[in-house]
Amino acid sequence: MHDLATVGSFQMTVMAGLEEAKETLTGILKDLADWVKGKDGMIGHIKAYVEDLGPAYMLSITEDEVSEKTNEEKKAQVTFAVIIFNVSMDDLEAKLTEVRDGLKA
Repeated sequence: MHDLATVGSFQMTVMAGLEEAKETLTGILKDLADWVKGKDGMIGHIKAYVEDLGPAYMLSITEDEVSEKTNEEKKAQVTFAVIIFNVSMDDLEAKLTEVRDGLKA
């Protein structure tokens, strides 16, 4: 809680490319806004920042030659922040946990 606002955030890595993550989060933002309105709350802001993590490389050496391992999985880093009013911290925490757990699937 900050003044009269209820504030929540989380950050996580999702196994999705940038466009897929963007589409998923667009739906989540709309659903979350509807949830806040359904609780007679007011939105200060609901934001999601998505960063493409892209392919990754691991390099290692034990003697003379450098080994390289490539990971081509699509991944994105998601940072989510919510400032709302007239909704309890317990309700927001439960909802953000639901959102975060849904992104893991």
